[in-house]
Amino acid sequence: MVRKKLNSTKKENIYWYYDTNKKKKYAFRYKFYDHTGVRREKTRQNFSTSTEAKKA
Repeated sequence: MVRKKLNSTKKENIYWYYDTNKKKKYAFRYKFYDHTGVRREKTRQNFSTSTEAKKA
């Protein structure tokens, strides 16, 4: 699976990209450390607005 190029926005942890139909979509990437101290990342894509991505 190919990772899309995510471009940053002014909001922290929110990114935008173009999907296959050349529509602008939004995603979030939240980085954190779990209880054992290992760095992890939660990601989700395919939001139509940045506010939807922030709410998720």
